[in-house]
Amino acid sequence: MTVRPIAASELRRFAATLDPDRSAWVEEMLSRFWNEGRSSPGQCFVAEEQGTQVARVAYWSQLRNPADLFIFGLALPWQSDYLVVGKELLGASLEQMRNRGAVSVTHYFYAEFDGHVEERHRLMPELGFRMFQDKVRHLWTGARLPAVPDRLVFRTVPEAGEEAFLAAVRRVTVGTLDREDQARVEQLGAEAAAREYLRLLDDADDPSRDWWLLGYDGAGELIGLVVPQPLDEEECTIGYIGVVPEMRGRGYALDLLVKATALLQSRGFGRSVAEVDRLNAPMRAALERAGYLATGPLWAYRLELAA
Repeated sequence: MTVRPIAASELRRFAATLDPDRSAWVEEMLSRFWNEGRSSPGQCFVAEEQGTQVARVAYWSQLRNPADLFIFGLALPWQSDYLVVGKELLGASLEQMRNRGAVSVTHYFYAEFDGHVEERHRLMPELGFRMFQDKVRHLWTGARLPAVPDRLVFRTVPEAGEEAFLAAVRRVTVGTLDREDQARVEQLGAEAAAREYLRLLDDADDPSRDWWLLGYDGAGELIGLVVPQPLDEEECTIGYIGVVPEMRGRGYALDLLVKATALLQSRGFGRSVAEVDRLNAPMRAALERAGYLATGPLWAYRLELAA
């Protein structure tokens, strides 16, 4: 078995490898990634046996942080020797990417889109990946937003200041039910964890800080924050949301969700995605009250490549 990057002329064949039903979508997405500089033919790899392509994987990154890679279009012989082929393909291709300066790689997969969930859960740890997200995807597609009390005053991050935003992140992560946030705070401490989260939000290609909102009550006390962000021209996401501990249980998460979703709707977006820890039942309930429908589970695994 040999593992090699493809040439640009091989894109159509690459996209059809083991997955002809989605080949047009894979080709379209990779063409866009290449044109935008998020990926390249040299970041798309095939495994071959006697000239036949038996597996494929592509890597892409955000423009602001090209050293942190994401897996796209992983296709393996899932019904047979996927472990052997997967280890060979990912092991060899990631070694090449590390030699080019990559420091991490993340694999997100969704039950509703990607399939072969059990196989992916088995393969990733075999390669040294660690699961860091176990979430449920929720989708809003223009449903009428519920009425909420007019009890919050909102300020954008440019208005409130970066330090106010960081302080808000520190407060809303206290007692959070999001296991990824819990682990980040335990590992880094509250201050460093808040700054790391700011960095992650800023790594989006269009961070749009003037959309990020801090919510205050009439007395000027912080209630919570919400970070809506565009994903592309049609879809956006609730990148982060939280309520300070002493104000939880009073419906404020719904206020924040409605405000953020209405903002996104006013800017032309008809779809909004929110991905929430599977164990965070209160936030999932708030999303459903706001008109977001649960579409299925997702998981994320990460491998650190730096020596």
